[in-house]
Amino acid sequence: MKIAIIGGGPVGLWTASQIKIRRPEADVTVYEKHPLYQRVHPLVLSHSSLSGIPEDKRIQAVVQGFKALKPRGFFWKSSTISTKKIESDLEALATNVGVKILKSHPIDDCSSLDADVIIGADGSHSLVRKQIFDETKATRKQLHRIVEVKYLVSGHTDLIGKTIDPASSFIDERVAAQDDEGNTPVSLRFFVTKKEYEVMQNATFRNPYTLEQLPPSLQKKVFQRLDHRAKKFHETRVLGSEKVTAIPLETYSSNSFVKRIADKIYCLVGDAAFGVPFFRSLNNGLLCGTELASRISYGLESAEKLDASLYYYNLYTHARSKWEILAATIKGLFIQIAEWFVYLIKLPFELLSPQSIQRPVLAY
Repeated sequence: MKIAIIGGGPVGLWTASQIKIRRPEADVTVYEKHPLYQRVHPLVLSHSSLSGIPEDKRIQAVVQGFKALKPRGFFWKSSTISTKKIESDLEALATNVGVKILKSHPIDDCSSLDADVIIGADGSHSLVRKQIFDETKATRKQLHRIVEVKYLVSGHTDLIGKTIDPASSFIDERVAAQDDEGNTPVSLRFFVTKKEYEVMQNATFRNPYTLEQLPPSLQKKVFQRLDHRAKKFHETRVLGSEKVTAIPLETYSSNSFVKRIADKIYCLVGDAAFGVPFFRSLNNGLLCGTELASRISYGLESAEKLDASLYYYNLYTHARSKWEILAATIKGLFIQIAEWFVYLIKLPFELLSPQSIQRPVLAY
């Protein structure tokens, strides 16, 4: 049986590797439109999202390597890892187990692929979701808006420790392990007002802004945080490594995640299936990738068995998307309450001071 996976990011490679490990006879091909992986920022990888994998030494070794990088937590353990590290290790795993990876290979029509199963692992702007699934029935809701500042530090650095400060709009920081060149990736994230976001909305992943392009109100907050880190850890930023992007924190979900058309069956996984803010997307993508690989591997004997098996994947992903979207909505509400609380605390001082305090804007 032929299986095509559109999207050679971490979720696509993770899913492809597990299918090939469970079913070595399957013809598994990953199609990736870019020649090289684009992202390098750090993220928090929950150890629980790596559960349920096959008892295979090759994938077990990769997972143990991830768990050993900057581990933290006691009950809910996690590691802070560069996305580039995750991608390179999973690409090596996929190649090792026999997955064919075709880079610089964009797909314009997913139905034209010679495959029995076509998996969309091609991100939030998924071609498979747009061409096969009914996007008019997808759910989408914006919760907040943030600006992310990514940069490299020459040598070692660390977390400051305080991850939420509503007074300065600072919400999160990520510090990954040093790369092969001795640089440490750092990400800082800030809430922004609707007005600030509109000024920054053209700052995308492919066309990031520089620090000098930030609006003055936000620029002050960012440089305060950078100066604080520089003094605490004696950070030296790599010249020209700073990249600023504007990100709408929103939830979205496809109406369904499995669809059969004639003799082909289409599946969605990762951000192609559903997305949640607060940096949970990759962890959910890995969990769903493991479930999808298991269901496909179990049902490969016949079309009837595969349809029945993937019915349960569809149920699983529906349940996970609804839970994660609910959790993100509740978290967003609490953050909004915190912003209003800080505003109310400052209000008496505002009445006695000529300095203006910006009223928070409700996200709902």
